[in-house]
Amino acid sequence: MTQPLCSRAARARRRGRRARLACSLGVLAGLLAACAAPPAHQGAAYAPRADGQRLDVAALTELGRALFFEPSLSASGRTACASCHDPGRSLSSGGALHLSLAIAPALPTPSNLIHLTLEGIAPPDGAQGRSMPGFAGALTNDQVTALVQYLRVEFGRKTAWRNVDEEVASAVNDINAR
Repeated sequence: MTQPLCSRAARARRRGRRARLACSLGVLAGLLAACAAPPAHQGAAYAPRADGQRLDVAALTELGRALFFEPSLSASGRTACASCHDPGRSLSSGGALHLSLAIAPALPTPSNLIHLTLEGIAPPDGAQGRSMPGFAGALTNDQVTALVQYLRVEFGRKTAWRNVDEEVASAVNDINAR
């Protein structure tokens, strides 16, 4: 005997809700694991200087390059900035914005790029579009400074900004105050 269509549809809706709940719980478990993990930079070659001294522009840019290609900074430990923004991939791959086409690294101030790095981007609720996670809390202020300077020099094709560390500190304070 076949079951009524409404019964099949109701079961399908329940299965869909269960699948969404399972997915949400998986995401939550991943976030909790990322929060419990020690900072990715501990013991790494790109860790902030222990003596608190500022790096010169060349060293800062090199540190930023290392961060750009470092997968341990992501929640999964497998995805680097370059995984999505790889400079060697095709411009029309349909993935993340190729950073040679980005405006933020070429702007007169680093503010936009700092906020993009820290807060990420997301399409409006209900809309489809590209997204990028934010790295506030995953990167130290020194690491954000280095990464932003690398993006400026490498993809913006401009000289390094001045006082990026101060702008990063200000942006982090703004985010924390919200």
